[in-house]
Amino acid sequence: MDLGLTNPTNLDEVDLPLILDSEVEVSIYVGCAHNPCDIKNFEIKRIKGNIYEINCSLFIDFEHEMVAKNEEFNFKTEIELNTTIKE
Repeated sequence: MDLGLTNPTNLDEVDLPLILDSEVEVSIYVGCAHNPCDIKNFEIKRIKGNIYEINCSLFIDFEHEMVAKNEEFNFKTEIELNTTIKE
């Protein structure tokens, strides 16, 4: 996925739903069941240095393979970006 960043070590203010296109497929597997997933929100914001906060909201289509009822999953987490770029 090309985020179109001029500096790939700076993820501040990246908003993935604005970048994603119809060719990107996201799935969550429960056992062998394929459950399509829509990314409703995925924002990355710098806290300090290489520490970022991610806010995400997913719609999971569990009914696609009749595993469970459809559900929205929301989470927030912090990550540390390793800025070493390997070619």
